Parts: sequence; C-alpha cells; structure tokens
Amino acid sequence: MISSVDATVEVEDDRSSGRDRDRGSSSIVRSIYIALEPECRANSKGKDEGVETSIMLEDSRVRVMIHAKDVSTIRAVLNSYLRFIDAAYRSLAATKQ
Repeated sequence: MISSVDATVEVEDDRSSGRDRDRGSSSIVRSIYIALEPECRANSKGKDEGVETSIMLEDSRVRVMIHAKDVSTIRAVLNSYLRFIDAAYRSLAATKQ
C-alpha cells in the first residue's frame, strides 16, 4: 500500500542571457515564481487535505515540490500546477510581443 507520493516540477529558462544569469534568475522564471508562490503557500499548510507544497527559486529555475497522500491526489495537484505554469508562461509571452 502506498502511504504517500512525492513529485517535483522544475521550470528552467534555458534562454536566459548572461546578464539574467548574473542576477540569479531570468525575469520569466522569477515571474512564474511570483505567480505560483501564493498557491504554494496556501497548500503548504494543507496537512488536513493530504497535500503539502513548497516552491523555491534557484538561479534560472523554479522548483515546486508536492507531497500528497495518494496517487489520485498528486495527479490532480500536479495537473493544476502544470496548468498554472502554462497560463503564467503564456501570459508573459503575450505581454512581450
């Protein structure tokens, strides 16, 4: 029987210029982090719901860690975060045009 499941999602901007890398993270990655952080903070206290999340900004990457009580829960949460990331990226890409 599975007692818990963990997943990690990493988003990296491999198009970062040297200038962005010197500052520590690209503007796209930093913006995605800012967009996801409130949701991760809300789920970080989710022990009652069986889900805990955390987010980290490292260099040119955002890392979201998810811990859930079962496979179906982690699947739902993972799909939600992937959609959040996609929506944030598309919004940022649209504003740069």
